[in-house]
Amino acid sequence: MELLSIVVTLRPERAARLENNQGRALHAWWLNRARQRDPGLAQRWHQDSALRPFTLSGLWTGREPSWGPLALDPARPVRFRLTTLDRETAELARSALLAFPPAAVRLGSTALAVEEVTADPARHPWAGQSGYEALVSQVLMRGDQLPAALTFRFVSHATFHRSPPPHDPHGAGRYAVPFPLPDLLMRGLLARWNCFSPVKAPKELPDFCAHRMLVSSHRLEADHLQVNGKGETIGFRGRVRYRLYQCDPYWTGLIHLLADYAFYAGVGGRTATGLGQCAAFRPESGEELRSGRNRRP
Repeated sequence: MELLSIVVTLRPERAARLENNQGRALHAWWLNRARQRDPGLAQRWHQDSALRPFTLSGLWTGREPSWGPLALDPARPVRFRLTTLDRETAELARSALLAFPPAAVRLGSTALAVEEVTADPARHPWAGQSGYEALVSQVLMRGDQLPAALTFRFVSHATFHRSPPPHDPHGAGRYAVPFPLPDLLMRGLLARWNCFSPVKAPKELPDFCAHRMLVSSHRLEADHLQVNGKGETIGFRGRVRYRLYQCDPYWTGLIHLLADYAFYAGVGGRTATGLGQCAAFRPESGEELRSGRNRRP
């Protein structure tokens, strides 16, 4: 299966204070780990400016991501999460993490012992595995029974950007959008899906969602985030409920499909360095799209 979500549980060897959630440090650690197993693949990731076939969270001091300075305590485990989006990366992750887990993860001068590595959702709710064809089959099985509402839960900060129209007199640079507008949300998910999936989705979907996928309620908080040590961007986290307006079963199924995919693909920018961790569920039943379990995230 191409879609893999691995949760790694770590225990600090000593008390320490880290200045941020270590998303970039974990990205560097994973590239080095991958390089030991498959130098050619790791080199392509490093050089390629295209979409990464994986996502990485920052360190989680609880059951879910956090942001800002972290106080590490040997009495309390921490976690991070890796997801894969293509078969080659999934096979590497199974070998480098599940089959032969490392003894420790070192982030700068801080060493953390590895206690558990799992892709079993029974062991952790953010673990799991699936495949592109399996996601499509799940949606097809529901047919016209799919509800006209979805809730996205953004558990780590997400960041979206929009470019002005061509020849805009006010400038040509991209600007941050601290809200998951439906077309921006679906445009990123569609790009990742069509990049890695053998089953392609129509490019018209984001424009369709701009008019037929409506925000019905939200509870979000926005923050200025230090990124790459070079500047700030605006990120947000929280939850948004969307209602699908006059959507036929075809478009409803596509939207549910990409909502399901968000659990593995993440949303927005910088998903390989700690941002964009996300899950969606059906508000009427509390059914999480990724697993079919009746559990509200």
